[in-house]
Amino acid sequence: VVGAAALTIAIALESAMAMPQFLQELPNGSLFKQDLGHPGDDSSQLTDFAEDFDSAGQSWTKSFLCEAKFPGSSMTNGAAFGDPCCTWKKGGKPDFTVTAFTTTPGKATTCAAKGGASSTSSAAGTSSGADDATKGASDATKG
Repeated sequence: VVGAAALTIAIALESAMAMPQFLQELPNGSLFKQDLGHPGDDSSQLTDFAEDFDSAGQSWTKSFLCEAKFPGSSMTNGAAFGDPCCTWKKGGKPDFTVTAFTTTPGKATTCAAKGGASSTSSAAGTSSGADDATKGASDATKG
């Protein structure tokens, strides 16, 4: 019985410790909470985005995660998380700072033709926690 209790505590502790670790793998990840990956903060279930993230090796990849569509949205994950050009590297600053959301991003960030971030644009649908994205970088200095 003691062994089972210790295992339960260890699993719960690992789940609590892992969530912030996973968020560090996303642009603007520090702005988000557990419900991005677990519906209703239920760590026994995964959201569609969390399943995609897991399939991408739990890291931000250009072709498999950044350029993929955010589940239930018309925008890419990169546009939703403030990395529309898919150039963000772990530990770096994303092109834009976005408002945290849970199921549907409110606005998409866009990539300028020359490879720099340029602006935000409205996205279809509603947001569960975000109504807009704010620029984290100046248009004039990107490129």
